[in-house]
Amino acid sequence: MRNAIFVVALAAAAGAGWFVTQGSRDTAAPSQNTLRQDVAPTEAESAAAYFISTSIPPVLQIAGEPLALSTLEERMAFHGVPGVSIAFLRDSEVEWTLTAGVRDVSTGELVDENTMFQAASISKPTFATTLMMYRQVHGLDLDADINTLLTRWQLPAHAWQDTQRVTLRRLLSHNAGTTVHGFRGYGAGEDVPTTIELLEGRAPSESDPVIVDIEPGSASRYSGGGTTIAHLAFEDQSGMSLNEAASAYLFEPLGMTRSAYAQPLSAALSDNAATAHGSDGQPIPGNAHNYAPIMGAAGLWTTPGDLMRMAGGIQRAHTGLDENWMQQDTANAMLSRQFEGLGIGFRVGGEDAITNFNHGGSNVGFRARFFAHTDTGDGIAIMTNSSNGGDLIYEILTAVSSHYGWEDGWEVDVKHVVEMSEARLDSFTGQYRLARADQLPTSISRDGDILLLNARPYMIDIPLRPDGEDSFFAMNGMAVNFTRDEAGDVVSFTFYGGVLAERVEGE
Repeated sequence: MRNAIFVVALAAAAGAGWFVTQGSRDTAAPSQNTLRQDVAPTEAESAAAYFISTSIPPVLQIAGEPLALSTLEERMAFHGVPGVSIAFLRDSEVEWTLTAGVRDVSTGELVDENTMFQAASISKPTFATTLMMYRQVHGLDLDADINTLLTRWQLPAHAWQDTQRVTLRRLLSHNAGTTVHGFRGYGAGEDVPTTIELLEGRAPSESDPVIVDIEPGSASRYSGGGTTIAHLAFEDQSGMSLNEAASAYLFEPLGMTRSAYAQPLSAALSDNAATAHGSDGQPIPGNAHNYAPIMGAAGLWTTPGDLMRMAGGIQRAHTGLDENWMQQDTANAMLSRQFEGLGIGFRVGGEDAITNFNHGGSNVGFRARFFAHTDTGDGIAIMTNSSNGGDLIYEILTAVSSHYGWEDGWEVDVKHVVEMSEARLDSFTGQYRLARADQLPTSISRDGDILLLNARPYMIDIPLRPDGEDSFFAMNGMAVNFTRDEAGDVVSFTFYGGVLAERVEGE
């Protein structure tokens, strides 16, 4: 009976138009709308992918209500995500890949396991891995003053330069005190600055200068600007472009044949590259943004399978199973806490001992996630060609966590809805405006015993249920907390981790 169920599962998968492959054994592109026939996936491999494609739980469950499972295609349609690609790592080898949807809604061309996506900020740990491999061979002082490594540009003087150094170690672990969180890249037809113009905030750069404005080593603050300084210093010291160095020290040794630090992609690679799609589900005008000046921070194109090949190499070195590529000391240095939850390039997690290394990515029209355990040899990479991909990725991670018994914070969160009077619900309704430069109009309305949040065109009729006197939640995991003045009137609310909306008039 078990085998019969498995055959039905495979047939259903083929009919749904998604692909299961053993990516570590064959990298040829799968046939359209079929399961791979040239290799025979094991029952465990295909059953896992099938479960994740058909049994995605919500990130939240309301206490007392049944857990509603969805298919991957249903969740893609709900979020407006055209295409997704997933690679799973077991025993530090790519065990299976799963793809669904299209790489471009205009052409209908399907995503396959070789489709390349912008990795966005996952470029940072990939760059750090390249740097650490170069260091393993040639030596590079992670604790030297960065200005002693820079030859084409110098970091401007700062108040702490005589007592606290800005170093590669601090830049790669986001505690060097540098500014500029991230960059939006440059759209079609826009002038693209050089890296030095960008660091200095000079036209045609559209970002602020990268400076040091808090004491190096005193606080953790994510800084794409800092990564860009490290990238420039690495190229100055190595005499190689980042793509040349990554090819020599990372891509070629690990068989990462679908990876490149290239902006834009070459014609040979762009033939199977995903198109960037906005929150409206349509292609970004002019396609993907150009991140050439900030290659180390956001310029990598790759596949989930290639990212997991990198993860597997780091895992094998860390555990001492295989040091042919990376030495154990190099892996251990990368996966040690440099400052709070940050290693060298990667975020690291775990209560006491470090149990995982991970990173997310968010470029215009792309979202991605990389996660791997340090000692068990498993991990996952998920890439999407949509600005809406973040919520879908979180839901996929919830399904993976459920299937494999991971305990890394993606378990289904059970919420208890509290009863609330109509009068109190009405007290939250009205017009608000985001307290930031664009002052996006935002509103709260009521539909029966729930509230609806609108911040068009980004959020439309998001249902909110009460779980406290002034607190609500959405089924995507978002918390919404209202604030009242001394008279008891609602004056503002926060959502998505601290975005503030201030009331401008009541309904």
